[in-house]
Amino acid sequence: MYKLNKFSWSARFFEWVWNTDVEKFKSMCPYFWSYVLTLVFLPIILVFKGLYAITPTSDKAEAFIEKMEKSKAVESISNFNQKYSIVYSTGKVFKWTFFGGLGIIGGFMIGVLLYQSYLYPIEALAIIGAVSLLIAVIAIVVSINPDSKIVRGLLYPFKLLAKFFILLKDMLYSLYRNMCPLIKWKE
Repeated sequence: MYKLNKFSWSARFFEWVWNTDVEKFKSMCPYFWSYVLTLVFLPIILVFKGLYAITPTSDKAEAFIEKMEKSKAVESISNFNQKYSIVYSTGKVFKWTFFGGLGIIGGFMIGVLLYQSYLYPIEALAIIGAVSLLIAVIAIVVSINPDSKIVRGLLYPFKLLAKFFILLKDMLYSLYRNMCPLIKWKE
């Protein structure tokens, strides 16, 4: 557990940049990565903050901005992003390994697909056409009779795939909860 002072220069800097309370961060991973991204994009942030400071604004515009910041829609979008974001829930230890692995696998698959389509262009077009035809047939069957056993059979692999991704999300969230140290904010 980290014990951080909410009046330290780093916490006050973060509050100044994002106009938010740092005590909303209960664990170190989201706070750390938010801080790193803040430092990476600091030049852009400073330009926008400077433009906002020198731009004349009326009381109506400021009232509208404050009203939008406090609206339920903005709050619900922010809560949704924090709750379901895979970056938010992976934690600091395995984040780069996870995304690096996904990038390498995806890049390799795209590279193999491009290389094979270069060597065998007719076969590549035939595979793309077959996959497109299969997707079109599934869409037509589902639209004709969405409650039939055939449709349930066609959609079963997609349900299994969705369950797999839900299980993966739950595993990553559990890993995050166990690996990411908590923050205790002190005065």
